Amino acid sequence: MAKKSLNYLCKQKNKRKLTCLTAYTTSIAKIIDNHVDMILIGDSLGSVIYGMDNTQGVTLDMMMIHGAAVCKTSKKAFTILDMPYKTYRNKKEALINAKKLIKFTK
Repeated sequence: MAKKSLNYLCKQKNKRKLTCLTAYTTSIAKIIDNHVDMILIGDSLGSVIYGMDNTQGVTLDMMMIHGAAVCKTSKKAFTILDMPYKTYRNKKEALINAKKLIKFTK
C-alpha cells in the first residue's frame, strides 16, 4: 500500500476510527508504521527525549532532525509534524517555518 494521503484520511472520516501514535525516532516509526493511519512527531520530544520541563525549549532544528528521521522511515502512515513554540507568531513566520520543515523532511 502507498503512503496514506490527507485525501485518504478525509475519505475515511466518519467511516472508521483513525489511529495516530507519536514517534520521535526511526526505531519507533518502524514499529508502528504498519499499524497506524498517522504518526505524530510532536514537540513533546522536548520532555520525552531531552528531559525538558516543557515544550518551550524545543527548536525548529530539533523538529527538523526528528521529523526527517521519522518521515524517511515511515512508508505507509501519514506523518504530522508539530511546529515548536514561538515559530508561528504571525502568518508570515508560520509559513516560512512550515516550508522549512516540509522541505527538510521530504
